[in-house]
Amino acid sequence: MKKVDYKTRLFHVFAVSSLILGSLGATAAIAYTPITSSVFTQAAEPSESALANEDTERTITIHKYDGGKGTADPTGTETDAANLGARKPLANISFSVVKISAADKTKKMSADDPSSYTVDETTKKVVTTDDEGSATANLGKGTAADGYYLVTELTSSSVTGTVAPFIVRVPLTQKNAETGTPSLLYDVNVYPKNETKDVDLQPVKTFSGSGAGQTESVKAGANVSWDLKVATPADIYTPADPETENPETYAKGLVISDPVDKSSLDSPKVDSVTLDGGPSTGTVLEKTTDYTETSADQTLNNHAYTVVQISLTKAGMKKAAGSTSIIATLTTTTKASGSDATIVNTFDSYYTQSTGILTHNTTINEGNITTDPKNPDDPSTPDVPTDPNNVPDNPAVEFGNIDVLKTDDTSAAKPLENASFRIAESEDKAKLGDWVKDNAGKVITVTTDAQGKGEFTGLAVDPTTGKQDYYLVETDAPAGYDIDGKIYKVTATQDTDVDATVKDADNMLPNLPMTGSDARLLLLVTATVLIVGSGSALYIKRRRNQEQD
Repeated sequence: MKKVDYKTRLFHVFAVSSLILGSLGATAAIAYTPITSSVFTQAAEPSESALANEDTERTITIHKYDGGKGTADPTGTETDAANLGARKPLANISFSVVKISAADKTKKMSADDPSSYTVDETTKKVVTTDDEGSATANLGKGTAADGYYLVTELTSSSVTGTVAPFIVRVPLTQKNAETGTPSLLYDVNVYPKNETKDVDLQPVKTFSGSGAGQTESVKAGANVSWDLKVATPADIYTPADPETENPETYAKGLVISDPVDKSSLDSPKVDSVTLDGGPSTGTVLEKTTDYTETSADQTLNNHAYTVVQISLTKAGMKKAAGSTSIIATLTTTTKASGSDATIVNTFDSYYTQSTGILTHNTTINEGNITTDPKNPDDPSTPDVPTDPNNVPDNPAVEFGNIDVLKTDDTSAAKPLENASFRIAESEDKAKLGDWVKDNAGKVITVTTDAQGKGEFTGLAVDPTTGKQDYYLVETDAPAGYDIDGKIYKVTATQDTDVDATVKDADNMLPNLPMTGSDARLLLLVTATVLIVGSGSALYIKRRRNQEQD
């Protein structure tokens, strides 16, 4: 039996242990120096754990993280993860792993110098990190798989460049920190890191077909369509590339989340999702196939909202790749109450890169802390206007209101209840009785309350000035009072000021203490009784005269 030269083998073990890289983010170089049995003649016999095992699988496990260099030198084991700090694992990053050997055994082998090594293409493997940021290259069993491997990160649009190629020795020799006893590590763990790219979705909301920041005005109850626009991320979809060996990758998610305030907007509905810019301009994505739509009631900061979500599927991401932006058009029905006559509708956008890094952009200046599209930032405090004309950054629907006060014509100005009013868009229309109608085609009529007040709300105004002239007419007076009979020019705007005070004269008989609709009814009843009584008496008298004749 041939005698084993343990001294020579031990020297090999110690020599390779110095070859692991200090930092995988920098170019790695490995010195290859021929060794002979004459070195370390007094070396101790190695433990059995340092002897090459023919039955163990050799592997390189790659853990991809964002950020720069770790807090300590790597050891090749999973304990290196403790030195990463608060970094995040990156999914869908691919690496090629191939076995190499020194081109010239008298010279150094360097990862960034292809002339210093030869490549065994038959051993090449491409692995891609999973959701935990890990990928394992299986190299094979036994000493035939032992040697040096060049690890190269393939390009990805999700990170800022790639780490420099590096060389890993498998198996890797380790020494016990306390005893100094060497052993072989067959699964070498490496932790390449680099910075990820920031994604700015640039969310912008406009009225459908309008420019950003424009103010609109409609009657309450009318439909308004909003365009929710986000920039298409560069890495939303990457096709497979045979030349670079990059596999096909998709982003993990793109969600547009619109919290629709239920107090001012109703019945939200996604009309369409279209692409803009590039060869895909005008492409309409198909619901269910390319995107999904959901809505759910949610309470944010004690406000009730219907949260509408548009989520792209893989098919939609593939179609969107290469476009400039993605536009979701949402239609809502407007509501208005009192003098709170401005509706500002914001939205949030969420993008999870193929690496798993989440970006949240919103059209609200403040907040931007939530990561759940079902529970977006509270939009109750919208953007502060930033342009010189005080136009909101988010589009706003504005309404006007008209306040009328009804009194009698006495010096005390007693408020009168149950007076009815209508408005027209012009004086001529007021004379013709061509009144303003709601969106259902019904004439808008306002009746005064016990304080003599009536208010028209949700009126369309000039979107630039926030004002609009209308013509007010009393169409029915309270019982016992005459209709005013005048046309009042009033201005609808956002305020609580009285726009017109209308006074009615008492039309009851003199010296009668009765007023109001009950008094009028009593007079009518009394008159009817007198007329019927008189007629009956006359009829009886005539019958008697006829009988006497």
